[in-house]
Formats: sequence, C-alpha cells, structure tokens
Amino acid sequence: MSNIELLRIGIPQLKEWREIFTRTYYDLYAQEKFEFIVRAYMDHGLSTEQLKSELNNPCSEFYLAKWDGSTCGCMKINIGEAQTNFQDKNGLEIEHLFVLK
Repeated sequence: MSNIELLRIGIPQLKEWREIFTRTYYDLYAQEKFEFIVRAYMDHGLSTEQLKSELNNPCSEFYLAKWDGSTCGCMKINIGEAQTNFQDKNGLEIEHLFVLK
C-alpha cells in the first residue's frame, strides 16, 4: 500500500516547495495562458523573497505532499488576514494545491 504524507515546511524546505509549485503551475497554465504571463508570475509572485515573507506570516502554512518518500505536490493554506478572497475569522482558504501528473 502506498504511503502519502503532508509535511508542513519551513524556510529550509522552501526551495523544494517552489520547485514543485513552479513545475506543476507551468504544466497546468502554460497551455491556457500566454507563456510570458506565466513566466512573469513565477518570476515575481513566486520570488524567494515573496515566498519567505508569506512563509513567515503566522496565518499562512506551506506543505509538501510525499508519496512513498517522493515529492508529488504542494499546498498553501491561509487563515485570518492572510486569506486572499473572502476573509472569515473562522475560515480556511486553500490558496494553492498542485499535484504532479
């Protein structure tokens, strides 16, 4: 039987999270959007500095998904003021959830 884990990450694992996010985001959106728009988002919205800032926010959590020890996806959740669309004090937002093909 396969073993699937969700691991909350910190700064030391941020590079791995960014790599899996970039790969899955590009696979999903590069066909639907202009490639330069996708690249611009990945270069600026996913900069190491931006992600470190978000990771240091106590209202955001980043996770890696592992399947039998291999990274297969990533997720970011937000609560409180970190929620991007509908801010509810009792709400939880899944901002990113990506899994490899």
